[in-house]
Amino acid sequence: DRNYLRSVFGKQLVNVKVNPSNDFEGCEDVSLWEGGEEPIPEIVRKQLQSPSRVVVRPADVSLTFDSFLDYLPRSESLNANFYLEYFPLLDGMDKDVIEPDWAKDLL
Repeated sequence: DRNYLRSVFGKQLVNVKVNPSNDFEGCEDVSLWEGGEEPIPEIVRKQLQSPSRVVVRPADVSLTFDSFLDYLPRSESLNANFYLEYFPLLDGMDKDVIEPDWAKDLL
């Protein structure tokens, strides 16, 4: 439950992606990025494999695990989806979680 997760990971910093949609990576037409406040730097433009498309990723923020949990129930009112990225949950819970026999050969 959340209280358990807070007790184990609460103050630990985590990397969280935030996006108004559930898409956390994708391609977009380069024209969507031209003429904006922050144009695509020429050094980046020269390296694009497809000059008409760019890979886009959502905003990246660093939060405590407590803060991440606090945002989850408010995600709809904030018009935001939160994706906890590369967080080793089992590293902190290994003493409390017993691996089922059927899973022992999977990892």
